[in-house]
Amino acid sequence: MKGTKFIWYTGKFVKWEKAKTHVLTHALHYGTGIFEGIRCYPSKTGGLLFSLNEHINRFFNSAATLKMRLPFSRIQLRRAVVDTVKKNGAFNVYVRPFAFYGYKKIRLKL
Repeated sequence: MKGTKFIWYTGKFVKWEKAKTHVLTHALHYGTGIFEGIRCYPSKTGGLLFSLNEHINRFFNSAATLKMRLPFSRIQLRRAVVDTVKKNGAFNVYVRPFAFYGYKKIRLKL
């Protein structure tokens, strides 16, 4: 897989190679994670994120199904997706928000 420059990880941008998750992460052992897949298409103004609001709403619905309390609001996650695309300068991409129960507490990766 070709990496990007940055990943939005637990509320801040980290370099691709610094985004690490412990091998004892709850989600790895028990499947307690949620995700969405958001397509971004290149446009004259940068990138066009397809149905971003619908994807974020589905993400929160998935979290509710697992009784997972997300540490960020819908507005914060929308902003994180947009900022991640812009910060990487990548406009023909697939964005994968992923929340999971981690080794010690919930973690969120984009």
